[in-house]
Order: sequence, then C-alpha cells, then structure tokens
Amino acid sequence: MVFMANSIRRDPPELPDFSLLKRLVRDQLIYLLEQLPGSKDLFIEADLMSPLDRIANVSTLKFYACETVLEEQGIFGDVTTDEWAFHLLPLDDDIISMELPEFFRDYFLEGNQHWVRTAGSALHLLHSLYGPFTKFYGIGRCSQSYGVEHLLMFANLKKLGVLVEQQAGETLTVMESKVPKSDEYDLRVPKDMAYIFSGAYIPLSCKLLEQVLERDGWTGLEEVTRLLNGHEFVVSGSSEADLKARSDTRRTILVMFLGGCTFSEISALRFLGKEKALSHLKYIWEEIGIPEDQRLQRTNVVKNHIKGLLNMMIAEEEALKKRLVTSIETCRKEMETLCLELLLPVFEEEEGISMLQQEKDIRTRVEVLVMEKSQRMQQLKALMEQDHDLCDILCTIPYGITADSVPSLEQLESFRQHISSQTDEKGRRHAEFVGIKRQIILCMDDLDQVPETSFERDIVCEDEEAFCLSRENITSLKLLLCQLEERRAENEAMCEAHRERIQRLWDRLQVSQEEREAFSQHMVTSKKNNLDALQAEAQRLEELKLLNIRNVTEAIRSEIAVFWVKCFLSTDQRQAFTPYYSEDFTEELLGFHDAEILRLKQHYEDHKGLFEGVHQWEEGWRLFQDLEKKATDPTRFTNRGGNLLKEERQRTELHKSLPKLEKKLTKEIEAWESEQGQEFLISGQKFMQYVEEQWEMHHADKEKEKQERQLKKSQQTEEDMLYGTSVRTPSKRRLIGTPTSSNKSRKFNGTSSISSAASNSTMRSVYGISTCRSPMSRPPLSANKRNASLTCVASTYSEFVRDLSKTAKSKGEPDIINSTVTHL
Repeated sequence: MVFMANSIRRDPPELPDFSLLKRLVRDQLIYLLEQLPGSKDLFIEADLMSPLDRIANVSTLKFYACETVLEEQGIFGDVTTDEWAFHLLPLDDDIISMELPEFFRDYFLEGNQHWVRTAGSALHLLHSLYGPFTKFYGIGRCSQSYGVEHLLMFANLKKLGVLVEQQAGETLTVMESKVPKSDEYDLRVPKDMAYIFSGAYIPLSCKLLEQVLERDGWTGLEEVTRLLNGHEFVVSGSSEADLKARSDTRRTILVMFLGGCTFSEISALRFLGKEKALSHLKYIWEEIGIPEDQRLQRTNVVKNHIKGLLNMMIAEEEALKKRLVTSIETCRKEMETLCLELLLPVFEEEEGISMLQQEKDIRTRVEVLVMEKSQRMQQLKALMEQDHDLCDILCTIPYGITADSVPSLEQLESFRQHISSQTDEKGRRHAEFVGIKRQIILCMDDLDQVPETSFERDIVCEDEEAFCLSRENITSLKLLLCQLEERRAENEAMCEAHRERIQRLWDRLQVSQEEREAFSQHMVTSKKNNLDALQAEAQRLEELKLLNIRNVTEAIRSEIAVFWVKCFLSTDQRQAFTPYYSEDFTEELLGFHDAEILRLKQHYEDHKGLFEGVHQWEEGWRLFQDLEKKATDPTRFTNRGGNLLKEERQRTELHKSLPKLEKKLTKEIEAWESEQGQEFLISGQKFMQYVEEQWEMHHADKEKEKQERQLKKSQQTEEDMLYGTSVRTPSKRRLIGTPTSSNKSRKFNGTSSISSAASNSTMRSVYGISTCRSPMSRPPLSANKRNASLTCVASTYSEFVRDLSKTAKSKGEPDIINSTVTHL
C-alpha cells in the first residue's frame, strides 16, 4: 500500500505514524510466546524471516526442517498451534505491505479467494487505528502486474494509444527520434508521471488513479474501464454534506495494490504527490506575486535539493553494493572450508538472481554450516563425556575417536549406538546391584550384623553411583547374598517355633489385644533381638499362666466402672451386668467382661459428642452449687481480695450459659432420638428429666437449709424467753500465750472462786462440779458429732440445765457427764 498526501491547502497533511502497526504486531507475538510456559525455542520459516525482521531484527541461525528437529527432541506431536496475524508492516514512511507473496499465485492462478478476506481485515485495522475512510474507489479483478494473463489488456491499451510497444532492436534513442520534436519531453522540467520512464509512458494504474482523483469518480472513464474488463465501484464513507465540507481539507490518499506492485508505480505515485505539492508552491508564488525569474530560481533550488538527495542515496547504494561483493567473497571462501571439514558437497549458487539475494543465500548457508559444525563438536564432546563416565563405572575401554577433528554423521551415529548399548548395560547392572544390595541390607539387619570387610562396607555404606559395576563385583555380590540368606533361614526357623508356643499361651491365658500388639513387632521379623524377646516372653507366659486370669478380669472391671461413669449408667443398668459381681474367675467370666467393655466403648464412641456435652453441663452445675454454698458462708466477707466480684461474675455467666447449653443438648438429643429411633438416657432417665431433678434437689436443699435456720432461730428465741438472754460482749483479740488477769470472779457455794487466765482456759473440777473448756459465745464446730465433750460457761445451776437440754436436742443419743474429768 502506498500513501500519498494531496491537498490544495497551505498546510499539507502529514502521513500517519505507521510505527504503531509495528508495535501492535510485536506485542501480539510477545503475548503468544508468554502463553507458553518455561523456556521456548522459536522455529521460523524462511518466508517469515522478512516480515519478522521488520519488527524484531532477527537473523537466521538454523535452517532445518521443523519436524526433524522436534523428532530428535522427542516432542513431535505435542505441538500447540496458534495464529499470529500480522496484517500490515511498514516498509517506508509512505509504504506499508501485507507481505503476502503467495497472493498472486493463489488468487489469479488457482482462483483461491481466501486472501481477499485478509486484505479486508487489513483495511479494517487501518480504519480502527487512524479513523474512517471518506471514499473508496476500486477496479479490476485484483490485477496488478504485467504477465501472460495481461496480454489482452495490453492489446486494448495499444488500441487506445496509451501503450506504445517497443520493437526488438529499437533503443530509447530510436524511440526518441520517432517522437516529434515539438512534443519532446523535457526531463529537466518534468510535467507528469512519465518522468519516471524518461517520458516514454505513464503506468496505467497511476494514470487511472490521477484521473479518478481529478474526476472524483469513474465518470467519463467508462470506455477505459470497459476495455480493461474490470468492475469499478465507488463507495462513500461519509454523507455528501461531509464530503463538501471536507473538500478543502487536507487529504491522505491510500492506494492498495492487491497482488503486488512495481517500484516504478511507487515512484510514479510519489512523483504525483510531489507534483501536486510543486503545483501548490507555484500557486502560492502566483498568489504572492513573485516575479517569473524568482519563481524559476526557486524552482531550481527545489530541483537541486532533490538532486542532492538523490546523489546521497546513490552513494549509499554504491557502498551497499561494495559491502555485498565483499561479503559474497568472504562467505564463499568460508563455505568451501566448512564443506571440506564437514564432508559435504560444495553449495551450488543459483544463477540469474540478484546480488542481494546471492549474498543472502551464501551468508545463510555459511551460518547453517557453522551451526552444523558447532553442533557436531558439541555432540562429540557430550558423547565423549558420557563414554568416559560409563568406562569408569563399567571398567571398560573408551571408544576410539579423536576429539580434535570434526566427526561425520556416520561416526556420530555409530558413537551414539555404542553409548546407548553401554548405557543399557549400565542400567541392567545397576538394577541388579540395587536389588542385591537391598536384599543384603535386609539380611544383615535381620541378623544384627554390621559390615566387616571393605567390600561389604562399599556395598552398604558408600553411594550407589560410586560402586564399580564390573562383572567380578556382581559375582561377589551374589555369593555374599547366598551366605547371608542361609544364616537368616536358620534364625527364622527358631523364631517360628517360639511364635507358635507363645500364640498357644496367649490363647489359653486370654491375653488382651493391647498386650499382643505391644509385642507384635517380635511376631513378624526374625532378627536376633526378636529371637531373644520371643524366648523371654515364652518363659514369662509360662509363669503367669495360672495367675493372669484374675488380674485381667479385675483390670477390665476397673475400666468398666470408668465407662459406667462416662456413659451415665444408672444403678439398675449397672446391676444388669451380673458377671461384674461374680467371684468365680474363669475363662468364661473373662469372656463376658471382654464383650461388655467392648460394648461400652462402642456405646461411648457412638454418643461421644452428647456425653461430652452432658459432662460439660455437670461441671457447670457443680460450679454453680459451689458458688451457692459460698454465698452462705459468712467468712467470705473477710480477706476478700476481689473474690466477691469474681464469684458474682461466675454466677452471672453460669446463669446465662447453663440454659443455653441445656437447650443445645436438648435439640441434639432430639435429633439423635429421631434418627436412631430410641431414647437417650442419662442415669436411667431422659436428659431434661435429669436436669429438672437436679434443679428440684437444689431447690429442696435450699428450702431445707432455710427451714433449719428458721427452726434454730425459733429454738433460740424460746430458750431466751425461758432462761433469759445472755449478753455477748466481744473481747479484744489477744496474743497466744499472753496471760491476762481478771478483776471479776465468780464464787461457787460462797466458798471458792475460779479465776480465768484466758478466755479459752479449762475449768478445773471443784467441789464435785465438772468444768469444761469455755469457748467464745458460739457453739463449737463439733457440736453435731457423737461422743463430743460437753462445754459450757454455766455459773449457776439454771444455766447448766439449759446447756444440757440444748445438747440433748442436738444429738441422737444422750451424752454421759462425768463430774470428775474435764473431758467426756
């Protein structure tokens, strides 16, 4: 595609930035490569080298068939195919190409029209990137180049006088002589696109483009289009009003050749664009009023500038040609040397090709040969390293090949086969060695034997990869294994005899499965320590054969009692298992206990979640009862240290958590009962009945305590009314062992008195009246115990009778009073 700026305005348009197309295609290629995990090897067809070089600056390194390389790597067949769609690639500032050399063959020769859609996609891409097209002009059946299929078109052009055929033997000078002198073309001041061909003719496509742009369509060109046998069309991308509004705006014209175009056509279109610009300059000069001589002078300046640019371009192209010639000679010599080293035929150069293509072919061939040589040397080096390692392990002679010369393909293949056979032999010997080594280690472990000789230490202790896999070592391994297996067979026979004896004793003594499992490690292997353990176990079982039944039965009963508590079994449920209370310890009784403990364990595991919930509720209930008891303890008001606040918080938390836990357990139990079809009992009753019973007992205990306090208070009131109220004066706390004197004394019968040395002193018996320890005004803690001492502070007979009656009411049996002793 060729872009041409055309405008009558003073601000000619600038061409679009086509680097965006290059970045777009490069980003798409990077995205496709990033979708593949791990490192990647990129295989590129030769046809893609030219377009790929436009965006990535690549160079040819390999020239192999892709399938062959993938087969050598073992991955042929596991290939993911994806499409890398690059529609347009910029070749120059005003040239972009689809790089489809096969378009002409597929469409014009084979009639395959699938590339037409690709061309449409390219136009759509330009539309989306640079904005919509205002108008489309088209003609022909995608024709472009000059060939056999265009002979009819040339004949039609010849009839119109547009094309002049040059006969054989005629030169440009002869042709110029036939042209009238009046119409001789001035190459110094070119007038039209014929300047490209020294005035001979104008390319038809370019002339048609010029006429269509001037006429704004195909009007007036009907005869030409009929002779061209094409289908012309005009499509407007905007409304007529928009087109009139944009008539004076700057325009960029896109010329799209389907099938390819020549450099002459590109040059003609460039000249057309520049001619329009020169015409615009002349129009400006005329508008300004610049004189004719100055206009001619300025025109010469423009032409000289263009001539200077052309001379610079010619110099650059001459330097390029010189570099190409030098590169061809250098690559040709290097190619001959490489072919001689690689034993390959010399590359035959194709005749009739351009110098650029010749240099590219030779350079590519040299790069391929250099890579081939490098690969052969790398393969030889790798194969020699593998051969050296195999010779060290297998104790064989290295393969006969030198490392300096470049090997041929046949030599490399023969070397690979040798390495393959050696590798297979190594794998076979290594597998045999590993198997024998594993058996030797097992035998030594069973016999509790450590490696003694250096050969045995190399087998057991050293790394497997470091062991020499010679035939002699393999034979020695087999001999050592036979010796160890014979010794192990003798130990196994002795251990088997002891196992049979132990098994009989276990069955007779009904040994629990736990004890058998604890000893099970000695019932499987036949090592020396196992043999010693089997002998000791057999002796122990013989001694405990008669005593073990009773001990096992009692141990199981203890475990059953624990599970009774865990499972909340009632007394009736416990008594239902009558063997528990039997004292006749027999094997049958032991069997009953085994079955019961298994049933209880299974029952607990089946309802473990429910039982744990009930246990949690009971712990909370006990804590609640403890807090209730503490609430009635008067000593809790002394030395508190924050205990009252802690107790109150615990009590509040329990008042909230216990009902929630009861509700949760009730739902779970109801769900279980509906699923199992039976009742879940706690101590022989349902859970809620059990909970209600506990609460009723708690309320009953509190009511009982309340009644007892009221009864005690009423009794105290009656006693006070009958005997009078004794005033209790608190005394100061005294140190232990500090005597105090009393100014007051109580006389007995008017003859004797008792002086108290301390508030808790013992009164001696005087004149036949018993005395007792006088505490403080509250009764002792042992007042409700049987055979307790009678204590009183009676100073008169009436007080003594009152104390005696109180004591008799608080005891179930009468106490004996001895007036001669101080303690009863």
